[in-house]
Amino acid sequence: CFFFLMIRRPPRSTQSRSSAASDVYKRQLPTRQCEKCNTKIFEACLCCPKCKTTWEPCVITGYPLVKGQSTNCRSCGKGGLKEHWSEYLSQFATCPWCKQVPN
Repeated sequence: CFFFLMIRRPPRSTQSRSSAASDVYKRQLPTRQCEKCNTKIFEACLCCPKCKTTWEPCVITGYPLVKGQSTNCRSCGKGGLKEHWSEYLSQFATCPWCKQVPN
C-alpha cells in the first residue's frame, strides 16, 4: 500500500521548509486493524503488508470494503461502503459502475 502526501505550494525559506517537513512527519494517519492478522494498517490500504490479505475497493471512494460496512449492486455485484452508497444513490439513483438502477 502506498500513500503520498502532496504539498501544493513549496515553502519559500529554508526555515519554512524544515517546519513544513516536521509537520508532515508529526501527523497521524487514520488506521484500522487487518481483519485477518490484526496488524495496524492505514485505513485506505487495500492489502495488508504483513499477511497479504486484500480487499476490493469501494466503487465510490476507493476505500476497502470491510466486512459489515459494505453493500453490493444487485446488477453488477460491485460494492460500496454503506454510508457512501446510500448518499450516492440519493443523488444519482444508478450504480456508479454499471449505471443500472440497483434493486
